[in-house]
Amino acid sequence: KERGSKYRWTPPDHVPEEEEEEEEEEEEDDEEFEEEDEEEEDLYDNDREEDPDEDPSLVYDTEQYEMETNVEEVKGLPMETNVDQEKGYENWMESDTRDDEREDYDNLKDHTGVVRRLKIRSVQKKAWQRMDPAGGGMGFFGLHTIPADATEIIVTEGEFDAMAVWQATQRPTVSVPNGCNSLPNEILPLLDRFQSIVLWMDNDPVGQEGAAKFSQKLGLERCRLVRPTRTNCVVLHDPTAVVEELPKDANDALRQGLDLARILDDAQPPKHDKILSFADLKEDVYDQIFHPEKYKGTDMASLPKFSQILGGFRKEELTVLTGPTGAGKTTFLSQMSLDLAEAGHLVLWGSFEIKMTRLLYKMLQQFARQPLPTGDVEYLKAELAKIEEGFSQLPLQFLDFHGGSDIDEVLSVMEHAVLVNKTEYIVLDNLQFMLNNEETLHNALNKYDVQDVAVQKFRRFATQHKIHVILVIHPKKEGDDVKLGISSFYGSSKATQEADNILILQKEKGLKYIDVCKNRNDGTLGNSRLHFDVQTCRYTEQQGAAAATSGPDTYSDQDGTAPKTRRGGRRAPSLPPPNPHAPNHWDGTFGPIIS
Repeated sequence: KERGSKYRWTPPDHVPEEEEEEEEEEEEDDEEFEEEDEEEEDLYDNDREEDPDEDPSLVYDTEQYEMETNVEEVKGLPMETNVDQEKGYENWMESDTRDDEREDYDNLKDHTGVVRRLKIRSVQKKAWQRMDPAGGGMGFFGLHTIPADATEIIVTEGEFDAMAVWQATQRPTVSVPNGCNSLPNEILPLLDRFQSIVLWMDNDPVGQEGAAKFSQKLGLERCRLVRPTRTNCVVLHDPTAVVEELPKDANDALRQGLDLARILDDAQPPKHDKILSFADLKEDVYDQIFHPEKYKGTDMASLPKFSQILGGFRKEELTVLTGPTGAGKTTFLSQMSLDLAEAGHLVLWGSFEIKMTRLLYKMLQQFARQPLPTGDVEYLKAELAKIEEGFSQLPLQFLDFHGGSDIDEVLSVMEHAVLVNKTEYIVLDNLQFMLNNEETLHNALNKYDVQDVAVQKFRRFATQHKIHVILVIHPKKEGDDVKLGISSFYGSSKATQEADNILILQKEKGLKYIDVCKNRNDGTLGNSRLHFDVQTCRYTEQQGAAAATSGPDTYSDQDGTAPKTRRGGRRAPSLPPPNPHAPNHWDGTFGPIIS
């Protein structure tokens, strides 16, 4: 009576003074007892000293009331819902087949009313729970409430979730034994009779991963997965209300007043990670439409027409470059890497053919935009210090490899540069020298296989790390002044198929131009005529396009105006015809090229 009165008994309006003093003493005792309760480490070991004057039934009433209050007020489940769960068990307990089922519960497919285990859980802390008996059998919570003619069943992660779905929708619902990782094979036959299974696990990574695993065990063809979204989460009595936070589970959805039936009806079949819908990609597509500047490639400031044709160098792409021996491929890439670095992008250079000292000599001259100084040592030191002051500030780094190298080791260093140094562009010059490794060639079927594997690895690296890789590949042996094409790349067609961009530095009939032969971004193809300045070791663009050639690889009109494109490509931007009186007009001669 004394302890129960705190929860259930309402005293009369007039209380004698003696009884008031007794009540105050009792309240103090209650507070001391509650403090002892909070200090108990084991919630389930009732080891407190018994009060000889205390009625055990009233103590039970207190604990029962605390449980009921938690279920009703915290979980949002009226006791009627709990009673519905109890009735199914009571009906089974009173049935004539109870004893037979207990003796023959091994055949779980036909006998579902067997008590396998008890799950005891604290109302204070979710983690305070135990399964009794330890090592006992498993079963589905609420399975005894499922009608015999039901063809669809809803499976939740927790018992309160199952009761929430039942309360809100009256649809057959059970709960897995012990969380999102608990679906033992021994209880799978209990669900064999259902044609459709809806899995409502928690809306977090662990719960969704568990739902995917459960669907594979139960059969992908009959499972659907619940995933709360802004679309299907609607307040039941106010559909226009905004749901600020998506529910974690079914019980949360019930307490938020959401329409659980609508969420269930929106359950979707299991998805494969590699099969996407427009809804999965819509945000990325719209972002490109609304913010095209974010996806524009980095231009080469020194070669604007070439940049306009290519659209700049974009992330997650592989560019392959080829050209005849002595055409100036390394010089072109050196100038390109300076443009990228001067724009603030970190560039990593891998020179496997030319020694790094020769490459840096070329870069210093290109950076200075004038011949490097000559004279006595002191003068040279002073002048080079001026150049070094600006050059050393550029975000340029270099791979310490030369000649034949192990591809996997090169990739490992590249990965370090991307993850640690935040490298954005990687230049590799060139593939053949890199693969000139006796051990690698000896273990391969042929050298083409080695090249194909390397190209595939560089392609995958660029995509996975969201950077741009530029790879130089020598051409097949061709005659002098022969125009190169896509088929001129050394090796199989793997390199040109994997590449997003194909560039060819052409040297044909006294002309030199950079030819964009493939542009996966928007298909724009074309060329830009180049002039090499021996004083600065840099390329500059000339107005107009390269001379015309026959066949499907035609690049320009006979008069040297707007370049045409290959079949399937778009016409490159038109430019006015060259002015022979312009001061920078190329006279058709070549200066020395360091390559």
